[in-house]
Amino acid sequence: MAVSDASAVVTKVAENCAAQGYAPTELSADGSVAIAWLGVPAMNGNLDVQPDIPWFVHNAATKPMYAALAKYAPGVTTGPNFGEVVVQSWAAGVELQLAANAGHLGAHPTAAEILNGLYALKGTTLDGLVAPITFHKGQPASNPCFYQMGIKNGKFVELDGGKTICVPKNLATN
Repeated sequence: MAVSDASAVVTKVAENCAAQGYAPTELSADGSVAIAWLGVPAMNGNLDVQPDIPWFVHNAATKPMYAALAKYAPGVTTGPNFGEVVVQSWAAGVELQLAANAGHLGAHPTAAEILNGLYALKGTTLDGLVAPITFHKGQPASNPCFYQMGIKNGKFVELDGGKTICVPKNLATN
């Protein structure tokens, strides 16, 4: 089952299903996953795909994010809504910074300069934060690659050894 809504709505649907004896595997994507899910037994077995490294991973890619959170927003990482949306926001900032550098932005940057900076980022992973991304001029932004994660035995886990998975080019639309 997939519920495309806020984190609290997803868990409420799972709990309501469980109360009726229905126990589907909850499939999720993008930023709805949060720490609060661990306290909901009906979410055990959940499977997720994320465009970014799962937020619970502590490695060289997430170290600057966790250091900034510890310094400027120390309570965020223990809040019930802490989850993938935090990594997505951090990655977006890193991506903009790299695009700004690659686009050689001046004092009054234009959208065209920022886009040129994005086009220059060929296959970047933002130092391991995201699956490889490339932007193509005149085409919608799309990334056929993702990370898999889930909940097993009441804990968040990386699936497939934390490696990115990419949809074959003949199946992806780029």
